[in-house]
Amino acid sequence: ERVEKGKLRRELGINENTRIIGNVARLDRPKNPVRFLNIAEKVLKQTKHIVFMWIGGNIVEDAYSDYVSKYMQSHPEFQSRLFFLGFRKDAPELMADFDIFLLTSDSEGFPLVLLEAMHHGVVPVVTKNGCQKDIIKNGENGYLYESEQEAAELILQMVGDTNKLQNLSRNAKKAIERFSLSNFVGMYRELYKN
Repeated sequence: ERVEKGKLRRELGINENTRIIGNVARLDRPKNPVRFLNIAEKVLKQTKHIVFMWIGGNIVEDAYSDYVSKYMQSHPEFQSRLFFLGFRKDAPELMADFDIFLLTSDSEGFPLVLLEAMHHGVVPVVTKNGCQKDIIKNGENGYLYESEQEAAELILQMVGDTNKLQNLSRNAKKAIERFSLSNFVGMYRELYKN
């Protein structure tokens, strides 16, 4: 559904000149929050006008939420630029304020959260596994990455080039039209016919 942008920025006092890099996922092993932290650290050390945001808590194990807590305590310099919000019922609304969606999963099937982000015009930077490669046309509507360094460099490039970020955002929104419910039902129908 269409949502009004601005809720997350208002809630956390993030101005319009600051880029938000975010993820919406469980804080568990398959989603790899450690990779998220490593990429965030590489980027935050190089620029001031970016914040990183993780929306979601742990379900299966406490190890990753404990790791995040310890990381945040040992890196006070990132306290106002790195946020872990836990589970939020309004995550789709908050995600609309992201500029870049940073998917850090070790494996995925077909991540619906990626389509939700793209629906809002959020530019995806995602791990190169699962069906992401069927959704993302590298460099056209987002980016696939293999290393943390590559992801950090892609983020820094995009936040430094507003025109590029806007073009990718438009292309991301347009790309998900082929994943509409009617298209999906039609594709399944054709698959079963054949």
